Amino acid sequence: MSLYGARRGSRFGLSILSNTGLGELAVSSLDEYIDRAVGLSGDVEVLDILHKNLRKMITSSPIMDSKKYIKELEEAYITILAGK
Repeated sequence: MSLYGARRGSRFGLSILSNTGLGELAVSSLDEYIDRAVGLSGDVEVLDILHKNLRKMITSSPIMDSKKYIKELEEAYITILAGK
């Protein structure tokens, strides 16, 4: 679960959850957060699935693909340096 706002620092949880396929666990209001957390806490089946699969979901997400990240970063630097 993550509660995000307008500031960049508050959006890390949103980014991680979205890239892991769990964007619905990131919410923008306190009321939504409480509703979602209470709902999730009572869903034993979903919690069991998350418990069994969360590590794999994170490690196979785009945020853990460091080679792709570095390649895209290098390409961005090249584009910037080329003045495109």
